[in-house]
Amino acid sequence: MKKRIVWTYQFSNILLIMIIVVSRLRSADRINFHLCGKKLRNILFRLNKNQLFSKNINRFEFKLNEKYNSQRQNLQSIYESNMIDIHRKICDELWKNNDLSKYWYREESIPKVREYLEEQIANEIENTLKLTTYIFWHMEQKSRLDGYKCPEHIIIIPKAHWGRELKPHLEKLGLNVYIVRTLTVQNLLKYSNHLVSLIKNFLLNIKQNGKYYFRIIRNQSSRKKIQKIKSHRISVLYTRSIDLNERNDLYWLEGSGVDPNNVLIWCPKSSFAYLKKELSQIHLKGFNFIIDPLDSRKFKLRHRSIIKLITLFPKAFFSRKGIWQWKHLFFLMIKVDSFESIFVKERVKIDIRKNVGSCMVPQIIALDNVGGISVYVQWSMWFRPHPQLPKSNHVIFCWGPAYFNSDKMGSIFKGEIIYSGYLFDSYFKKQHASEQIIRETLIKNGAEFIICIFDEGESNAQMINYYQTFFNECLLDSTIGLVIKPKRNVTFFEHGELQPLLSKVKATGRCYIFESKDKEDLVTHTKNNPIFPHVAASISDVAISLISTAGIESTLIGVPTLYYDTVGTNLGTLGGRNPTFFSSMSESVIVGYDYGVGRFVFQSLGEMVEKIREHRKTPGGIPHFGDHTKFIDEIDPFRDGQASRRIGKYIGNLLNEMNNGNTRSKAIKFANKRYMKEWGKEKVL
Repeated sequence: MKKRIVWTYQFSNILLIMIIVVSRLRSADRINFHLCGKKLRNILFRLNKNQLFSKNINRFEFKLNEKYNSQRQNLQSIYESNMIDIHRKICDELWKNNDLSKYWYREESIPKVREYLEEQIANEIENTLKLTTYIFWHMEQKSRLDGYKCPEHIIIIPKAHWGRELKPHLEKLGLNVYIVRTLTVQNLLKYSNHLVSLIKNFLLNIKQNGKYYFRIIRNQSSRKKIQKIKSHRISVLYTRSIDLNERNDLYWLEGSGVDPNNVLIWCPKSSFAYLKKELSQIHLKGFNFIIDPLDSRKFKLRHRSIIKLITLFPKAFFSRKGIWQWKHLFFLMIKVDSFESIFVKERVKIDIRKNVGSCMVPQIIALDNVGGISVYVQWSMWFRPHPQLPKSNHVIFCWGPAYFNSDKMGSIFKGEIIYSGYLFDSYFKKQHASEQIIRETLIKNGAEFIICIFDEGESNAQMINYYQTFFNECLLDSTIGLVIKPKRNVTFFEHGELQPLLSKVKATGRCYIFESKDKEDLVTHTKNNPIFPHVAASISDVAISLISTAGIESTLIGVPTLYYDTVGTNLGTLGGRNPTFFSSMSESVIVGYDYGVGRFVFQSLGEMVEKIREHRKTPGGIPHFGDHTKFIDEIDPFRDGQASRRIGKYIGNLLNEMNNGNTRSKAIKFANKRYMKEWGKEKVL
C-alpha cells in the first residue's frame, strides 16, 4: 500500500485536529505541521500516544530563501512566481462571477476597492503557496535517494483560505488536496452580528433628531466653507523622525515653499510614545499634529455606507465568496468614512505616505471623496510589481526607469509616474571627519584594501556563511580591512556562530562596525541601523551587498559595488526564467543584470572573492570593476543631489493649485507641466 504523508501549515484550532481524527487522514504514515500552539500541541501528542492519530507527528521549519531546487532556482522566487500566477487567476474568476465591489457608491473608486480585496486574497493564500513550494522541494530531494518510492502527499487547506479555488491549481501540479470545511453556522452568526450592529447604529442616529441622516448635507456645506479658506493642508504619516540630519518624514519640505503651519503630522496611536521626544520640536517649528484616532472597534459609519452594506447583505449571502467580500467591504467602509471625516475636519487635500499596499487604499478612496491627492514616494528598491507596491495613488515618485516600465507595468500603476532620482541623494555631499579617521585607523593597522559589507538584517545560515567568508578572508590576508554596516544591529550581534570569528577579526584592528542604536520604523515596526549606507561605503575600496537599496546607494556615490544574489535565477541567465515572474520586469533591469553577471553580480561567494583577488593582483585593477555605467542612468537619471527638492517643489505646486480652487486633475496637470519644463518631458509618464 502506498504511503501517505499529510501536510498542514498550521493547526489553528481543535476543530481541525478533530476533523483529521474522524477522517481517513488519521491513519497517515506521517503528519507534518509548521505552526501549532502549545496547548494544541499537547493534545496532538496525547492523541498520538492513545493511537488515535498518525504514528509520526512532525513539526518542520522552512525558510524558502535559503533553499534551491535541482535547477538552482531559489524557492522564494518560485513561490513568488506561483503567487503572481495563481493569485491573478483567482481574482479574475472572482471579478467575473461574484463581484460585489461593482456596487461601491463611487464608480471611480471600484478599481481601488478591488485592489484592497485582492491583497486580502494574497494574504490568505500566502501560507498555502509557501507550503506547497516547500513540499515540492521536499519531494525532489527525496526522489534523489536510491530505491525511494514516492508516497501520496496530501495538503490540508481550510475552505476559508480559498481552498476550493486553490484545489484545481495545486492538483495540476501533482498534489492531493483535502479541504477542511469551516462551520457555516459560526460564520453566519458572526456576520449577522455585524449586520445587527449596522442597523442599531442607523436607527440610533435617526432617533437622535435625525442628525446622522443629514450628515452628508452638513459635510457638503462644510466643504463649501473649506473652499473659502485659502490654505489647505498636507498630511504626513510619522514613521521615523522629523530630524533633517537622518532619514525623515519631511524630506520634501525644503524647496517646497510650504508653510509648516499647513503641514499636519499624523502619528499612529501605538507610536505616540516614540514621538514624545520630538513633540516640542514639532510645535516649535510650527507644524500641526494629530494622533491617529482610527479605531475599528468603535466605528461610526456614514448613512450612505450603512444603507449600502444592508442592501448588499442579501446579495452577499446567496453568492459564492459573497460573505467574505461583504466582511472586507464592511471594514473598508469604516476606514474610508473615518479618514474622510478627518480630512474634512483638518482641511487635508494632499496626503504623503511611504507605506504601500492595501493599507493605503482607505486613505486614497477618502481623498477621492474630498477631491484630494494621494502621493507615494519610493523609499527602497523594487524592480517588479508585487502586492505591496503602489497601484492606486494619484501621484507616484520613483527613482528612475529601472523601477517602472510603461509597457509592462502601465496596466498596473494607475497614477502619474514621475522620475525623481534617489530620494536621499542630498546627504551624499555631507562629509564627516569621522569617516576619514576610520579609514586612516584601518590603514594604520595594516589595511591596504578595505571592503564594506552590507546585509539585509536576516538571521539565517546563508547570512552566517556570507559573513564568515569575508571574516576568513580578512584573517588570511593581513592587508584586507573590513567596514561592516549591519541593517539591524540586534540581528547581526545575535549570531552566536559568528562571535568567535568576529572577535578574532576585531582583534586585528582592521575591522570597524557601525554600531549605532537601531531606530524603529513606526509603521512596519522593524528596527534598522540609522546610519546611511553611503557613509560606510565612502570609507571602502569596494562595497559588497545583497541586491538591495544599500548597494544602490554605494553605487550612486561612485564606489565599486558587487552584489551577492541570494535569490539568483529569478533574474539571471544561470537557471532559466519563470515567464510569469520575469515578464513584468523592466527591460533595463534585465539588460543591466545580464551584463552584470560575473562583473558585479555573483551567485557564488567563492566567485566573488576570486574576482576581488584578481582585481587586486591586476596592475591598475580590472577595467570597470564593479562599474555600473551602462545601467546607472536607469537607476537614477539625475544624480545631482536634488531629488527631495524636486519632489518638494512638485508638492508645493500641487498645494498652490488646490488653494486656488482648482480640481485634483487640474492641479496635477499644472504640476506636471512645471516639472516637465524644468526636468524634461521624459521624466513624467
